[in-house]
Amino acid sequence: MSAPLSYQETPPGPQTPPVVSAYWRFDIHALPHAEFVHRVWPDGCVSLLAVCVRVGETWRVVATVVRGITRAPQEVPVQPGTRYVGIRFRAESGAAVLGVPAASLRDVSPMLTEVVGAHANALSRAVEAALPQGDTAVHAAFDGWVAAQTARVLARRKVSRGLVDDAVARAVDHLVASGGQAPMAEVAAASGVALRTLQRRFVLAVGLTAKQFAQLRRARAMLRRTIDDALDERVGWSGVAAESGYADQAHLAREVRQYARLSPTALKAWLSQIAHELVE
Repeated sequence: MSAPLSYQETPPGPQTPPVVSAYWRFDIHALPHAEFVHRVWPDGCVSLLAVCVRVGETWRVVATVVRGITRAPQEVPVQPGTRYVGIRFRAESGAAVLGVPAASLRDVSPMLTEVVGAHANALSRAVEAALPQGDTAVHAAFDGWVAAQTARVLARRKVSRGLVDDAVARAVDHLVASGGQAPMAEVAAASGVALRTLQRRFVLAVGLTAKQFAQLRRARAMLRRTIDDALDERVGWSGVAAESGYADQAHLAREVRQYARLSPTALKAWLSQIAHELVE
């Protein structure tokens, strides 16, 4: 493995609950340097992650964590030999699946037991059992836990309605498809409700305003182009800025510093340390 770190993202399969955006795996093969601290780019979604280490010939899950909704990068010290596997929920679904208000997951990363109690243990056991069998088995374990957790949340509701707000889900789909570039009036039209109504319901479901989520999707699209295009002379930062919907290269640089606390040049160097396999 040429890169000391590797990240793989897998889109939902036919058996995956519709509340999931992707499953992912992050392996720490070695540290790029002794003081290395990994930065997690904000994406506007709630994620669950299991921290896995090898003990002899077996894998152990040493922690399961909820990564809440944030607009700032999260610094995570990592150690060689550690594997992180996780669930990225759809933006409108994470808090709903966990059965908590979206606002309660702003800028926090609690242990899963703090959010769902003893049900977190079932996820740890399922992931431990699946790890030796590979990613497909881990994803099946995730599928089963998310389905069971969703059923628990629906069972304790006193009103008969869906788990998520369908209008917000349509708005999220439109923003994701546009790379965060769609005007808010267009997003509201796609959602099927008035703009003011959407703004209120979006914050309740996602924990961010629609505009804040759009900014994060634009930044994620920029990050993806940076990875895919390798910033060759034909594309360059100005080309990435234009394709991603930024006013100019300076606008892009400001958001890179906001979301990664790095300059664009430092971002490129940081990304070169990670082998990416992304599918969206």
